[in-house]
Amino acid sequence: MKFYKVSFQYSETVFCSNIAEAANAADVEKHYSKYTWVNIEEATNSEVEAAKRKGMPIVKVEHIEEDENTETEKKGEKNMKYNNIAIQIKAEAANSLKKRIEAIKAGTPEWVMKDNLTAYRWKQYQDGRITFEQAAEIATKRATEKTNKDIERKLARLEAVEQAADLESIEIYVEWKKNRTWGANPTATVYAETSAGYITTTGTASGCGYDKESAAIAEALNKIPGIIKLLCIAKEKALEAGKQAGNEYNSSNTDLIAYGAGYGAIPYFEGGVGTGSHIRVFEACGIKCELERHHKNTDFYMLKKVKQEAPAPESVTA
Repeated sequence: MKFYKVSFQYSETVFCSNIAEAANAADVEKHYSKYTWVNIEEATNSEVEAAKRKGMPIVKVEHIEEDENTETEKKGEKNMKYNNIAIQIKAEAANSLKKRIEAIKAGTPEWVMKDNLTAYRWKQYQDGRITFEQAAEIATKRATEKTNKDIERKLARLEAVEQAADLESIEIYVEWKKNRTWGANPTATVYAETSAGYITTTGTASGCGYDKESAAIAEALNKIPGIIKLLCIAKEKALEAGKQAGNEYNSSNTDLIAYGAGYGAIPYFEGGVGTGSHIRVFEACGIKCELERHHKNTDFYMLKKVKQEAPAPESVTA
């Protein structure tokens, strides 16, 4: 058994310290996992003796046996259908956090420090009641906490997309209405046929200086989990192929799927890129535009899943 010095954030403004006795640091980390921020270090003999003299309790942490699957999930390698995308989510978050912490410790730009402190802590720093080093430490802890929560949110979304009903066909109707300020504005309505039934969504766009039709369509498409699932399937296949070729996670969604498939780990339909780009993204995902009609105030697109032809039977000779 070893002794560990544990510091943790009990509440928004309260930080505590304990001495814990455990078989390993992993058991201590699991025991304190309910707190938003925890720091664990091996305690020296003098620190343990000082804690005993002050009457501080020594927290005895029970050892927890973990099976192989539990340990794999802890390392961020949960067996998800889109495991490569999940790994990319964590890699992007880690890279972003590294840059943010570097900016915090450098003190420039100052808004990074402020963005990762509560209003109370920022005022303490501005008033000189806490030093730059103390403020940087608190900001680093909060930045790490925010990053972990963001990872959890994105992984939950990815899991929801994985469980979404499969897409069979899509019909897109775009209606244009005159606007006194911005000319004609589109409203896109998407009817998606899925394995679980039909889903209807809408999207709108206004203003000027960009492709409004594709912006309205993208808004409607991105509301349907089954459509995002299509993009994730295509990206996961491309990532796995790149992984096998020794080129892990280095390509953009444009390279992995097609132009207009968004940025970041979880792909999506970008707005303002032109409806033709949306159609090419669908084609990369096995969905073909079979019908396209354009009138004065309306546009219509019908897309269906490309059916895989059954292989021809082998000839049999006597």
